[in-house]
Amino acid sequence: MRTPTTKTTPAKVGGRINQLSARLESAVIASASWSEQTLTVAFHSGAVWAYDAVPIEVALMLIADKSPGGYLTKWIKPKYHGRKLMEVKG
Repeated sequence: MRTPTTKTTPAKVGGRINQLSARLESAVIASASWSEQTLTVAFHSGAVWAYDAVPIEVALMLIADKSPGGYLTKWIKPKYHGRKLMEVKG
């Protein structure tokens, strides 16, 4: 496990995390954020995807993994519905 370069302090309501955001040192993923069970992933390419019904524990594992892109491919894409929020321009 590794520590992301920049991580906002998680917002808590009633002792539970309800929001999380991090910039990642990843070859593929620029940043990830989680709020209300939605994981949003911004890629260095400019594409942005959202994955629904993702538990906070899964989002934390993505952020902490030594290979966030590998974790996304292996553990998130197969299990959680993803939708493209932003196209790659170019």
